[in-house]
Amino acid sequence: MLILTARDHSCTELKRKLIQKGFDAPKIDSVIAELSEQDYLNDLRYAEAYLRSRAERGYGPQRIECELRQKGVREGDVQAAKDNSDICWLEVLQKLHRKKFGNENAVDKAAEAKQMRYYLQRGFNYEQIRELWSGSRCSSEQ
Repeated sequence: MLILTARDHSCTELKRKLIQKGFDAPKIDSVIAELSEQDYLNDLRYAEAYLRSRAERGYGPQRIECELRQKGVREGDVQAAKDNSDICWLEVLQKLHRKKFGNENAVDKAAEAKQMRYYLQRGFNYEQIRELWSGSRCSSEQ
């Protein structure tokens, strides 16, 4: 199956693609079940890879979780991927800050608000942003 050779897919994502290509829905379900049984399709593995990939591109956990849900990954697999991850979200945010704003810190309320909006759009929460601005570092438990 050529669709699976390029990258992992969620079960729901693969089903949508096969339906768009005109395959019969009942046959799709049986094929997806067989592929899952043989571990060619694994939503948890997909979620873990997607989480790492998006974090490397500077996206925060809230946005990535939302994207995974939109791709049809079950809540349990989304949560397990987060729990299995050793990603330090503060490091991701620090890297994003350096890329977008250099070493410049917000000098006034308007600049601070602009940065805040940017980080929130990327999927970080207020606590993570406050940690960034306070100069915190990642602990080994994150």
